[in-house]
Amino acid sequence: MINSTQQPQPVLAEFNPFEPSQANDPYPMYAHAREHAPIFFSPVLNMWVVTRHEDISEILLDPLRFSSRQAVDAVSEMPPEVLEVLAAGLPQRDFLVNYDPPMHTSLRRLCNKAFSPQRVAAMEPRIRELTNALVDGFVKDGTADLVTRFTLPLPRIVIAEIVGVPHSDIDKFGKWAEEWTWLFIAGLPLEQQLVAARSLVALQNYTATMIDDRREHTQDDFLSDLVNARMDDGSLLDTYTIIGLVNSFLIAGHVTTTDMISNVLLFLLKQPELLQAWSANLDLRPGSLKNHCAAMPRCRA
Repeated sequence: MINSTQQPQPVLAEFNPFEPSQANDPYPMYAHAREHAPIFFSPVLNMWVVTRHEDISEILLDPLRFSSRQAVDAVSEMPPEVLEVLAAGLPQRDFLVNYDPPMHTSLRRLCNKAFSPQRVAAMEPRIRELTNALVDGFVKDGTADLVTRFTLPLPRIVIAEIVGVPHSDIDKFGKWAEEWTWLFIAGLPLEQQLVAARSLVALQNYTATMIDDRREHTQDDFLSDLVNARMDDGSLLDTYTIIGLVNSFLIAGHVTTTDMISNVLLFLLKQPELLQAWSANLDLRPGSLKNHCAAMPRCRA
């Protein structure tokens, strides 16, 4: 991030991903930025924004010039009331995306062990079971809010089960995980910021309790993998680092997956020909699906 007292150029002041019209359809703004200001400073985010694929690739592959430190951070200074709530919680370590090599490499290696091809393949039957159960819950109603009834709860349940959260606690765990990310939203009212801060502290304390339990009773879950993992120097991860990794997992997998599934469903519902083609042949591979889409004018638009 960049100190707000600096005056970097160019500035694209109209860019605001939190503004409803841009949040609902960000693509015109992205196209405008790529054409007129492919690299610009956003006063709203207090950071530089890079929009072209080749530039992004160059940055991601060069950690010496482009550090990942503070890659994920609050976008504005927090009020004293919010800081007071956070001070009552546990020390917050960095997210995985905030580390540079070699620390990032070591931590990512430990996390990848929890998502080996064998373990991911073993998850599929359970995810299908959860998907069918959620759909069965509203299919007879005729209509449903697919976000609240399907795309939000599905990744929440899957992630909670992978972490090792008891089923009875999934709702509150998911609620905390969703609410504390509000701290990254610019211009949020104070009351919502306080809710977010309290949820973060609750999530920290809950995860710390689970970590203590896994140190006594190892289970077949992601949290146990982290508790028992050893760094390159043979040391175990401390509680605060594990909490940071779990929070990274929640950020990377929950709302992002909800948004992805929601966008896919919206796209298919707006493209009845594509939806019909897919429904008629569930074995369509992504490449085949792309070919079907390319043949439809509205898809190309």
